[in-house]
Amino acid sequence: MKSAIVIGGGHNGLITAFYLAKAGLRPIVLEARDEVGGGAVTGEVHPGFRCPTLTHDVLLQRRVVQDMELGRHGLAWLQTPARSCSLSSNGPLVIHHDPTHTRDSIRAFSAKDADAYPAFETALDQTAAVLASAFESAPPRIDRPDTADLWNLLKTARAFRSLGRRGGHRLLRWGPMPIADLVRQSFEHELLRATIAAPALTGTMLGPRSAGSSLVLLMRRAHRRLAGGSDLRARGGPGAVTQALSAAARAAEPMCACRRLCRRSSSATTAFRA
Repeated sequence: MKSAIVIGGGHNGLITAFYLAKAGLRPIVLEARDEVGGGAVTGEVHPGFRCPTLTHDVLLQRRVVQDMELGRHGLAWLQTPARSCSLSSNGPLVIHHDPTHTRDSIRAFSAKDADAYPAFETALDQTAAVLASAFESAPPRIDRPDTADLWNLLKTARAFRSLGRRGGHRLLRWGPMPIADLVRQSFEHELLRATIAAPALTGTMLGPRSAGSSLVLLMRRAHRRLAGGSDLRARGGPGAVTQALSAAARAAEPMCACRRLCRRSSSATTAFRA
C-alpha cells in the first residue's frame, strides 16, 4: 500500500487524510504539536472553563460531515437561534437566523439600516452562490484540462451568468474590495458595520482596509451554503470537531492502527497513521 504524507494535523489535514485513506492510500499525518487540531482546538483557560483557543468556527461542508460520519465519532451539533451578538452601551445588536428578529434588533440602532439589511443579505447570498458552485469541484488542470474540468468550469460560468449583469458586476466589484468600504457603503451605524465585517477578518492576517477582505466574507457565506444553509456549531467547541475528524481519519483504514511514530523534545513532532 502506498503512503502519502500530510503536513499539519489541522482540520484540513485530517479531512485530507480521511479521503486519502478511502482512496486506498496510507496517509501519515505530521503535526508539530502534541495534539491535532491546529488552530481549531478547545483549551482550558481556567480550571473548569474551556473555550476556543484560536478559531471559533470550523467551516465544514455537509457532504464532509456525512462522509466522515462525524456523529458516530461523538460530534453533536448545537441549534442556536442567533448567528452573532455585538454588545454596546446601548444594548446588544443580535444577528438572528430569523430575518424579522434581526431587523427588529437593528432598528434599535438605525431604522435606515434595518430597512437596508434584507436586501444586503439577499445580495450576499446570491453572490456567494457562485463561489459555492466553484467550491464543489476540484480546481481544473491548467496544462491539460479534461472533460470533467471543462464541465465544472461550465457549471461555474452558468452560476455566474445567473446573477445577471448587475449581480455579476457586484461580484467582480465586491471580491477585491476592503470590507471596510463594503460595510460603509451599505450601512450607517458603526456597530452594525463592525458586526458584519468581523467574519471577514477572523482567522486571517487581514485588516478591515485590506484589499480582498470582502472576498473572505463571501467565501464564508459560500461555505455556509455548502453546510446546509446555516452555521455548524459543535457542542464542545472547535476542539470537539477536530477530535471527531481525527477519530474518523483513524477509522478510515481499519487494518492500519494509528500510532505515534516519533516525538522530539526540540520540535515536538508527532506523526500518526490514519
